Amino acid sequence: MGTPLRWLNQRMVYRPLATHPWAITQLSYCHCFPGLLHSGGPIEEVKMRRPTAQIAIALALGIALASRVSVSSTLYPYLFPALIVVLLLGLTCWFRFGERTGFWLLPCLAFFLLGIISCHLHAHPPSPYHLANISTWSSPRPTLVEGRVCLPPERISQGQGEEGIRVVLDRVVLEAASKVFPARGRIRLHLPPQPEELRYGERIRLRAQLRPPRGYLNPGGFHLPDHLLSQGIYLEGRATDEEEIIRLGRWEGRTPLALIYDLRARMLQRLGTLVTSPHLGVLEAITLGERSSLDRKTREDFVASGTYHILAISGLHVGMVAGFLFFFLRLVRIPRRLCASLSIAMIIFYAFLAGGSSSVVRASIMTVLFLGGIVLEREADLYNTLALAALLILLSNPFHLLEPGFQLTFAATLGIIMITKDLNPRLSRGWWKWLAGSLLVSLAATLATFPLLARHFHRASLVGVLANLPVVPLTGLLTGLGLLLALLSLFPLPGLHLIGGAIDFLLVLLTSLAHFFSTLPGSSLWIYEPSIPMIVLYYGALLLIGQWRRHRWAQIGCGICLFLLALLVGYRLHQVHHGTQLRVTFLDVGQGDCALLELPGGRAILVDGGGNRRGEFDVGEQVVKPYLLHRWVGKLDLIVLSHPHPDHLGGIISLVRGFPVKELWEARIPQAPPLQQELHRLLQEKGIVLHRWLAGEVPDPIGPLRIEILHPSPPLFYRCHRGSFAAENNNSLVLRIHFGQMRFLFCGDIEEEAERRIMARRPELTCQVLKVPHHGGKTSSSLSFIRAVSPRYAVFSAGAHNPFGHPSAEVMYRYQQMGVRLLSTARQGAVMMLTDGERLRVWAAGEESGWMAKGG
Repeated sequence: MGTPLRWLNQRMVYRPLATHPWAITQLSYCHCFPGLLHSGGPIEEVKMRRPTAQIAIALALGIALASRVSVSSTLYPYLFPALIVVLLLGLTCWFRFGERTGFWLLPCLAFFLLGIISCHLHAHPPSPYHLANISTWSSPRPTLVEGRVCLPPERISQGQGEEGIRVVLDRVVLEAASKVFPARGRIRLHLPPQPEELRYGERIRLRAQLRPPRGYLNPGGFHLPDHLLSQGIYLEGRATDEEEIIRLGRWEGRTPLALIYDLRARMLQRLGTLVTSPHLGVLEAITLGERSSLDRKTREDFVASGTYHILAISGLHVGMVAGFLFFFLRLVRIPRRLCASLSIAMIIFYAFLAGGSSSVVRASIMTVLFLGGIVLEREADLYNTLALAALLILLSNPFHLLEPGFQLTFAATLGIIMITKDLNPRLSRGWWKWLAGSLLVSLAATLATFPLLARHFHRASLVGVLANLPVVPLTGLLTGLGLLLALLSLFPLPGLHLIGGAIDFLLVLLTSLAHFFSTLPGSSLWIYEPSIPMIVLYYGALLLIGQWRRHRWAQIGCGICLFLLALLVGYRLHQVHHGTQLRVTFLDVGQGDCALLELPGGRAILVDGGGNRRGEFDVGEQVVKPYLLHRWVGKLDLIVLSHPHPDHLGGIISLVRGFPVKELWEARIPQAPPLQQELHRLLQEKGIVLHRWLAGEVPDPIGPLRIEILHPSPPLFYRCHRGSFAAENNNSLVLRIHFGQMRFLFCGDIEEEAERRIMARRPELTCQVLKVPHHGGKTSSSLSFIRAVSPRYAVFSAGAHNPFGHPSAEVMYRYQQMGVRLLSTARQGAVMMLTDGERLRVWAAGEESGWMAKGG
């Protein structure tokens, strides 16, 4: 068997090098020059086992299980000795007896256990001085933080034209309760703009309110803690303008990295002076990974045209750079192995120059492995090399597995390998081969990533396959010219403005192409989120299609997978359109209100849409719409706007702009603020019916739902001793919704004055579920109002760590005095209720168990 290293070289990753000179194009470069994939004829088929792939799959399964299934922490001490025993036994049997005996299952079991253990250790490090185990973030006062800037600071928009920066600190020292102690792990901080830009390696000190990452806790939503764990970040915080940031004047960075990051900053600055195009942000994104300058319209054009992937440096860009480097070095007659070695060094350099993001690191590892095959004079086995890249990435940090970018990168690459390996050699020669090969690569990547795009982003482009034909080569040309200009701009050379002018023209052409394809009818579709079984069946059918012509069992298996997939989709659609129960979800939209009512028969009502006052985050686009598609809600029959404050109206704007809406209700108030006027213009453009209501008016029933309008009633509130903001709150549209014996009361942001008026007009206000007025603020929920409503459940819709102190402890105590069960989106995430009109089931996104209650 030889030494383990020789055995690894011969059997796990590499095989004898084929005669085709472009080994690098086997994978990385095939995105831009698909015609080169096996263009020298089909490589001789070598029967080769792929243990690396088996091990990588086992590791990934262990990580997936540990990240989604709660395992008791008492079991983990027993997993360590089990791992060691299985690993030693498996390796011994594997090296001694080979793979034919079936002992290869033992190393797979060992890596499965390793996946579980590594996932647990990354999420719950054992060190008591790790940031994950320090409770200083729970202090209401800011914590004194000192640390090293370990990544280049990132410019961010904070809404309403405001700018800020985001920095990541490591080598952290914290001061809390008069104690100073070092802590392991990273902290991400949001800082106000600085007069002098922070640099990598600089040590700073400031006070910030620290907290664990939370995000929005809604089923099917983006999980921020897992995303930050993939970067080693355990706490985040924000420093206000009043908090002084002290630059300690000490530099603790690594000199090579500091030089690279300074070089990157100089390149970005020089590109800004040489390229005058308004689309400079596109060039910065595709060459140096800087996406902070991309405007929203440009992003949307690339998303809708199915070409957004070119704006994130990944295998496409790294493959282009590697291919150009290798080709240029060979052109000047440098020996092949030396070319590969130099290309590896340059790719590692480029990975740091491009910002060192996860996608860049993934692509660089894969490219380096393929170039390593040339250095060793052995051709890389595509499947084993892909598996080894995944193995190295997951061993460094298991939470990379949960990143959409990781999943899409490996799915697209695997799809390209599987679909093109047999079909590409059969294509005719000449320009037709390039065109057909390009279409084949684009189609393969699209098919391989479709269910993942649907699950993570709920969107797919019908024109992406065609759009990538001109966009990808043009991106390759821009990447090369952009990097060339960035490098040459470091020297006082004449004529650089000519290259800048050419880049300006190409940028206009690229963005125009993206805009053209995005405007084609049906260019981009919103897609319901597929379940895990649906995704498994889809990939099962896709894998069996690859064996369709070779094995009859593959045809039968593919037919079974497609039949079961259609069955699952049909069953889910039947649940949506023929259900008999009412489902109410109070979404976690931060400091705002939003509730979704899913009616029997497939109808849907949205009460408020969330939002934020600073406009820094589109809650409707990023939170509400993904949840609608997660629930397979394709249109909204009704949107109810309680009152036109940004934390209720902000998310509705984007929903009306880009989601099918039939009707909108609001209170009949004479004056509309600017944001509400914008909403009215959109309603007219879209032809959406607008109804304005006052108390006592009776809307038509919506299916089995009967709706009462309880407020506002004349005379409206124009003045309040707490200011005009409180008066607008008191004019909120208040609804009581009846479904069988169940009643739900939605109060908007009414305060004490409006509560008294409602009780005077309608003494009987009882309901089972109350959406607590004004997020649980002190000026609402008077004791007399709580007695009049007598709810069983009170739902507080508020943001975690919000600056207003909602919900108020005093208000919560009032409800507890009345025996009301309290639920809060700030603590439990989205609150969900399911009722048949008589019984009510209640549970929350942060809880696994529910409880039952009778109506009446």
